[in-house]
Amino acid sequence: MKRIYLFLIITLSALKASAQVDYSFQWGHLFDGPTKAGDNCVLMAQAADGNIFQVLSWGSTEELGCNIYLDGEKLLDNQGNEILGFPYNSGTSYTANTFIAKQNPTTGDFLWKLYTVQGYVDSGCLNLEPTSDGGAVLIIEMRQSQGASDVLADFVSPSGTHTIISHDNQEQWCYRTVILRITAEGEISWYRVIRQNDMINGNNASLSHYCYGATLDKDENIYICGNYRNKLFFTNTDGKTDSIVAHNNAEWNGDSQKTIGDLFIAKFNNEGYFVEALTSPDTVDCAFMDNIIYEDGKLYVVGRSADTAERAFRIGDNKIQDNKFQSIFVACLNTDLTVNYTNIIQATAASDGKHTTQIKNFQKNGDKLFICGLVKGGFQTDATEWIASKGSPLEGFVLSLSAADGSVTNALIKGYGITGYFGAKELKNGGIMAVGYYMAGNDGKTGCVADVYDSDNKLISNTQLVDFGMMGLIACPLFIGDNELYIQTRGGKTVTIPSFYGCNTTYASSNYWAATFAKYTISGDTFLSAETETAITEIVEEDSESSSIYNLDGRMISKDGKTNGLRPGLYIKGGKKFLVK
Repeated sequence: MKRIYLFLIITLSALKASAQVDYSFQWGHLFDGPTKAGDNCVLMAQAADGNIFQVLSWGSTEELGCNIYLDGEKLLDNQGNEILGFPYNSGTSYTANTFIAKQNPTTGDFLWKLYTVQGYVDSGCLNLEPTSDGGAVLIIEMRQSQGASDVLADFVSPSGTHTIISHDNQEQWCYRTVILRITAEGEISWYRVIRQNDMINGNNASLSHYCYGATLDKDENIYICGNYRNKLFFTNTDGKTDSIVAHNNAEWNGDSQKTIGDLFIAKFNNEGYFVEALTSPDTVDCAFMDNIIYEDGKLYVVGRSADTAERAFRIGDNKIQDNKFQSIFVACLNTDLTVNYTNIIQATAASDGKHTTQIKNFQKNGDKLFICGLVKGGFQTDATEWIASKGSPLEGFVLSLSAADGSVTNALIKGYGITGYFGAKELKNGGIMAVGYYMAGNDGKTGCVADVYDSDNKLISNTQLVDFGMMGLIACPLFIGDNELYIQTRGGKTVTIPSFYGCNTTYASSNYWAATFAKYTISGDTFLSAETETAITEIVEEDSESSSIYNLDGRMISKDGKTNGLRPGLYIKGGKKFLVK
């Protein structure tokens, strides 16, 4: 019988990171489609049953082909059929198809595959949140595959079942967001569609909303955050329509490239029906909510806002003072969307008088919040300047904040560009590992890189995990336990054969841009875990049902509190960390 060891958390003094981190390659794969530009890394997540969700996209055309190639071989679905995307045949573009798989974390083999044969996915607005039964909620922004059509999407499940989602606007090529419930076996049990107003001021507004982030609470209610520029429509439990209307859109002509619009959080119940929404009543140039996290009854959100007139705006009753650059704000909310606190991190100009912020990840590590991304310029709070880029190229950054009040406690920046950080994790010896890409590094390295900083924010090692030529995108890395690191990257433009650190295998050549995904384990210094900061207090039997169980990243993996089926490792239950052996 499995035994659970409960721990009480105690505080340790920070130790300066000095141990070298060593990386051991476990497995890696090349994911490639027939087009030059359509293949993308998207995201990874850990399922409640311990397996891994891999989400990627690939491009297809009638002329070039519609297959997926895994390590150079055509990928088959669970029925033994070739996986084929939509045969786009209009102009020089393609259809971006969606691929979702559940993967064995030990072998890297796919257990099942779910994919689209119709529907163009916006991979920048795709979220997958694991559910306690081993399944997931998928939030995906899509439009028709090619021109106006009555079909928004067609998903093919592992059983071969087609789920066809109709488009309500058959006259216009325009986007919708779909919430889908995926079972542990990869089947779709239900879906709901979020609609938008497709016209504004007499102009087409085919893309007028962005669903950037999503999370689930302990009851698996769904929260989606983002930016909208027009009107959004939701279906409530009575089958009626509720809506929210943007107001930061004066004289907008429908151009999706323009930086405008309002922030929003929308709450849905665990069947995907709308409950309520939070927006701001005030007018600024633009406001976004980029990501959202749930843990221990609280919601944490991160976003950006800017206003040339430096007007303030409110989230709930809390006022945020804007400036002309895209500053970062954080907020803590209750699950009824009432606001506990907000905090602003002001953007400052680079040497050319300009500023750019890109938020790539938002994580909760214990009592800290990590914001990772790219910045041109810097950030300050009150009179404290935390970081500043050395020049005009974008540089990777990590901000560490207190989850209690959103105040900045630490910050680091790469020091040269073009670089970016997509995830960070504390190490046992007091340092931080930041994972990202070098598009142009002054040390000659490009590709996916893991950087290790000591407790004084001094870079002590950088390891090129994937060499795949010029790389301008990776997915948010997945840190599991104290030594498992999963990465997903996009490359292939300048180097068509990927190589993985510690691996001597020669992989197939990609067709220009392609994606890779891999697993490493680390040793030497390892990820901060409860084993180094807690002490044993009591033993509890495995069928205890006192509260839901979460992994160390704050994702609920057992709603009823039972540990049956959990992989050995550290988890959180009732606000305390415990070990399943």
